[in-house]
Amino acid sequence: MLRLIAVISMIADHAALLLIGYGIMSGLPVGSDAYERWNAIATGLRVLGRMAFPIFAWLIAEGYVRTRDWRKYAVRLALLALISEVPFDWVVFGRWGVTWGYQNTVFTLLLGLLALRGGDFLQERMGRIGYGAGSWYAAVTVATAAACVAALMIRSDYSWEGVVLIVLLYHTRADRRRQCVTGFLWSAMVWGLLLPTVFMAGYAAAFLLLYYLYDSGGENVVRAGAPVRHDKVLRWAVYLVYPVHLLILWGIYDRIFAV
Repeated sequence: MLRLIAVISMIADHAALLLIGYGIMSGLPVGSDAYERWNAIATGLRVLGRMAFPIFAWLIAEGYVRTRDWRKYAVRLALLALISEVPFDWVVFGRWGVTWGYQNTVFTLLLGLLALRGGDFLQERMGRIGYGAGSWYAAVTVATAAACVAALMIRSDYSWEGVVLIVLLYHTRADRRRQCVTGFLWSAMVWGLLLPTVFMAGYAAAFLLLYYLYDSGGENVVRAGAPVRHDKVLRWAVYLVYPVHLLILWGIYDRIFAV
């Protein structure tokens, strides 16, 4: 259910950006009644779209806990990020071509996963050589900082703020209420300064859904590596919906609006 909600909100966000923002509104006089009506529709869809990333970030944190093999998980994300880059650039920039100065969201999700693994790896190594309780903080800080620097260097969507959100959701997973409150406060603090205030409703809705729809029942503290059975076709369908929906949206835009 949560994954479906994230996918729907993501599609709504990208449709608003490309089809309404770059498409319909580009042909309307700024300030006209029609322009303002479409702007209100686009804003509503983009508010809905703010739900997507927090849910995907939460899924990465949960996925790391549950995956049998984090390496295969990382490889899948890396392949998805590479496959999605070209259609992502078409939709985000509204034109043909690849813009390597700005990378798609999956790169941020991948870096978040690597930050989690890096923190655990460093903690294990530091524990072996006799570091005390402070090794946890040092390990998490170093691994997260490295992933954040990488996100800034490649300029991935949601950037270092998204990496930190994934790390926060992972390390607060034992208490669902604290996890959701922490996630929302972080989102409001880092993105609330850059986006219209109304967009905060989307972030709030995401964490309310995480709080009320996710049946914890102890599942959110499952040990790392605990096996979870998934249908492989369904799993890959969920992965491929990201590049496929971008291609479909671009096809619609190119047919109707491109000149």
